[in-house]
Amino acid sequence: MKNMTEFGNLMAEAIAKANNDVNNLVWVDKKGNEIVPFVYDVLGKISEGLAVVCKNRKWGYINTRGEEVVSFIYDHVDEFSNGKAIVEKSGKYGCVNNKGEEIVPCIYDSVLYLSKDLMRVIKGNKWGIFW
Repeated sequence: MKNMTEFGNLMAEAIAKANNDVNNLVWVDKKGNEIVPFVYDVLGKISEGLAVVCKNRKWGYINTRGEEVVSFIYDHVDEFSNGKAIVEKSGKYGCVNNKGEEIVPCIYDSVLYLSKDLMRVIKGNKWGIFW
């Protein structure tokens, strides 16, 4: 392993990410034991127990045990907030929950948080509210 950098603290255990020889990333614990294997192009920030991850140019989420929670089908994903995250697929936006369910379909031109429970969606010249 090379290029180890501090990633954050989670459950009182230091997590790091390190590059292998082909520039994929892995999470390791304080002792250097691999937590998540060298299969991801990007390991992003952990929010609400889920990490933003890129694999083969598609984005999804894994939990801190390295298990896929949200499939790698999105072109862009945001961090989780209040159990939800805005996602983009084929130029359209929607929202997933922390169980991997698409709770707002990716059919909107824009999705924006208004509050912890409200989201505004826009499609063409029409808009609506999800809660």
